[in-house]
Amino acid sequence: MKKVGVFFILIASIFTLFSCKNTAKSLMNVKISRDPDFGYVAIHADFKTLSLSELNLGDSLDFKFSNGYELKNIPYFDGYYGKKGDFMFVAYPTYTYPVLLKQYEENIFDLGHLTENDTVTISLNKKDGFKDYQEAFSIKYSNDRGSFAGDEIFANYRNIALGNIKPDRLYRAASACDNTAKRAPYVSDLMSKDKIDYVFDLSNTKEKLNQYALADLTPEYWKTLYNKNKVFDCKMSPNFYSSEIYSSVKKLCDGIIDNNGKYLFHCFEGKDRTGFVAILLEALCGASFDEIETDYFITYKNYYNLTKESELNRYQLYRFVRLFPMTNHIIGKEADDDATKEDLYSGAVNYLNKCGLTSERIKALIDKLTK
Repeated sequence: MKKVGVFFILIASIFTLFSCKNTAKSLMNVKISRDPDFGYVAIHADFKTLSLSELNLGDSLDFKFSNGYELKNIPYFDGYYGKKGDFMFVAYPTYTYPVLLKQYEENIFDLGHLTENDTVTISLNKKDGFKDYQEAFSIKYSNDRGSFAGDEIFANYRNIALGNIKPDRLYRAASACDNTAKRAPYVSDLMSKDKIDYVFDLSNTKEKLNQYALADLTPEYWKTLYNKNKVFDCKMSPNFYSSEIYSSVKKLCDGIIDNNGKYLFHCFEGKDRTGFVAILLEALCGASFDEIETDYFITYKNYYNLTKESELNRYQLYRFVRLFPMTNHIIGKEADDDATKEDLYSGAVNYLNKCGLTSERIKALIDKLTK
């Protein structure tokens, strides 16, 4: 009976394989480019074009590039719903074009030896092939201030006073200068109210910050700080596994150590890169895992009204695919390990050593945040 069962499973698998192959159809051939912020492969098909081609979130797609490089059975998502090494085609709500990437690993441009002269043919592999995964993870937020109960919630703005961090010393938020999501004026006004002295931007280069400084619509308080050389360009890759971010972390830490006052750091949403740096600094200053988790998920409550009480299953998904990998990377553990009882302080110290901070500088950083 077991052999018969295995035989039928094998036959079913072969049938499925050929069914997918025979029903796959080419839907479009479009240009590609290297995404300027993260280096992903930007696919030059807007969301309307994708929809008209009968592609839906949760579908499985095939990609064949003009140089011969191919990727098959790639999920089409509206967010980064995968772990390290997962391929994804992501139509993030604020992006001009969807992007193709390998989560936290090799850049596909380099992996596939692509150039911006190449094109890509997109085909449907399997309808709704990843629909369950898309529906389990998918969460969206509004950029309408009227949809939020307060300015702090809309701006994802808050003081971090966990562990031994002194109250009114360290803050996090969404971007204070990039107003794509209409949050920058609110962040800037809250910074002015709290008399923030220094800003560490994890999402923009010096050249980009110069452009914001010259733009009429950029908030005035941010401009005031920038013109006093109190805004630091600490552009950081979203790939927190990469050693390339060590220099960005060091620049932020050096900026705190060498200057007295109140500090705020942010990326675009104040969610992922900001979340990683928050975990690192909180762990360094004696915060427990429970405290770190609470602060991390305030962002999800602010943007999506997602809490442990409102949607436990989805909360746990994000806990395991976002919070655990970040925390475990800092402490040198596998992504799926349970970090709740680990020595977070020692892990943070070791990580900062890798970033180039000496023991004396790390002590100085702790003193600046806690005394």
